[in-house]
Amino acid sequence: MSTLLVGVHIATTAGGVFTTHQLTTDHSGVLQSDNVKRRMQFGQMVRLYADPGSKIAIDAETTDINNRGDCGFSLAGQAIDVP
Repeated sequence: MSTLLVGVHIATTAGGVFTTHQLTTDHSGVLQSDNVKRRMQFGQMVRLYADPGSKIAIDAETTDINNRGDCGFSLAGQAIDVP
């Protein structure tokens, strides 16, 4: 059975309001098939707003009902104070 990537989401809290942002992946690729893991990468430029001191969470959703697997993310950018 193959495991597919369904979506990737970033969650932030801005102005005291929690919200999620769905990222666009270029493909819904196979992450694992017949116990062989595959790597997938994509990038997207986004502008996120988050309250000072709040957490930014990233989540990958797959078709694996047991929620197994490894996932790694990196964010690059800069923090700017907004009045």
